[in-house]
Amino acid sequence: MRSTAPFRHFAAAAAFALLAFAASGAHAAAAKSCDTAPPAATLVYLGAWDCPYCTKWKAEERPKFTGSAEAKRIALRELDTPRLKAPEFKFPPDLAWLEAKYRTKKGVPRFLIVRGEKVLLEAYGLQGWREKTLPMLSELAAKPC
Repeated sequence: MRSTAPFRHFAAAAAFALLAFAASGAHAAAAKSCDTAPPAATLVYLGAWDCPYCTKWKAEERPKFTGSAEAKRIALRELDTPRLKAPEFKFPPDLAWLEAKYRTKKGVPRFLIVRGEKVLLEAYGLQGWREKTLPMLSELAAKPC
């Protein structure tokens, strides 16, 4: 009488391979849908060319953020003004709704997290970036697509 053990091992391996293939397809589909999904929010950075803290953020913190997993789900918009003491931000048309409140607002770097036409968070300075902005960006980016 012949043993059916080799067939059972083959069947188990085939079933496992089929399940692994199906799971990888679902994962790929989920990743693809996140790639095409709209951003979870928009980070609006307001800075000045002559601001040392803005320069530090751009040199140290910005590269960390843009290289992070969160940056894949968060749109970054940067607005700079030439002078720290006389800010005059020029908002693009899609962010014009922010202009009335922030066009000449002093205190940079300033970070706004917006969704639609709603400001979810406003933070100021490098401490505000680390203690308020980054945690909220992480929370928003972690939500399902």
